Amino acid sequence: MVVGDEFRDGIFGNASNCAALIVFLDEAWANSNECKVEFNSAFSSYTQTKWPKIIPLVIGGFAWINQATYPVAHGIKSNFQCLTLDGSWYPSLV
Repeated sequence: MVVGDEFRDGIFGNASNCAALIVFLDEAWANSNECKVEFNSAFSSYTQTKWPKIIPLVIGGFAWINQATYPVAHGIKSNFQCLTLDGSWYPSLV
């Protein structure tokens, strides 16, 4: 993106046209409308073309992901193979 570009247009375009989207999934992400809109842009492209590859990195384990409170985070957890980060900065495949 170039200085002066409309950053939201650039983010959404990049989110749907990138090779991989790494989602740093924590409660702050789950409470951010901007993050969810960016994810949905990439997910919409993924459902049609299988790109970008979506790689969720769940920070702090899964206990905080409640379907009623964080439905988008719950959907990501349920539909993608997630990496977890428990604070040690050594991700593990779940």
